[in-house]
Order: sequence, then C-alpha cells, then structure tokens
Amino acid sequence: MNQLLRYLRAAAPAKAEAPDRELLARFARERDGAAFAALVARHGGAVWAACRRFLDREQDAEDAFQAVFLTLARKAGSVGDGLPAWLHGVARRAAANLRRGAPDGPRAKKPPACPRVGAPT
Repeated sequence: MNQLLRYLRAAAPAKAEAPDRELLARFARERDGAAFAALVARHGGAVWAACRRFLDREQDAEDAFQAVFLTLARKAGSVGDGLPAWLHGVARRAAANLRRGAPDGPRAKKPPACPRVGAPT
C-alpha cells in the first residue's frame, strides 16, 4: 500500500496544490483522473492509517481503503467541505461492515444447522 501511495504522490504533484473542493469538483464534473489521484495521494495515508487502526488484518484494511475511495468516486459531487472528516467516517463504516462480515468477526454467521434425521425403521 505504501508503494501505491508513493507512486500517486509522484504522479500527481501539480494537481496536489489545488484545494480539495476544486479537485472534487473537477472529478465530479469531468471525471478527471489526475484530480482523483491527487485526492488519493493527499488523503490516502490518513485513510490507510485509519483502516489499519480499525482492522487487525492487513487484507481487510486494504479492502476498506478501496471501499473508501470507491465511495468517494461515486459521491464526489455531494461531498462538501471537510473531506478529511468525511473520509475518516467512511473508513470507520467500511471497517465496521468488514468486521461484521468477516468469517471470524464478532457477528459472523453461524453455519446452518444439520437437519435432524429420524430414527431408522
């Protein structure tokens, strides 16, 4: 994950100077990939740290990280000011969803009960 973040920071230096609001607007309006990459480069480290803090398994943290930025891609036009707090909230919810769905999570589904078989006749 750290390699990805380093790559994105190097690939989007010019756009990274623009404010979050401008980058979000560019992405929402024009689907500007460089604007989105700049947002990931700028906020990816904090999102990754939050995902790792909320989840024990690195694979789950990677899934949560991806879910956060997929959500941002879908909702870029409706995110207002306070993008860092918004991303943190999405990371927290993504982590909670993964914990609930994890096979060894606290709310893991129990396997279905075996059907009862009648006594032989």
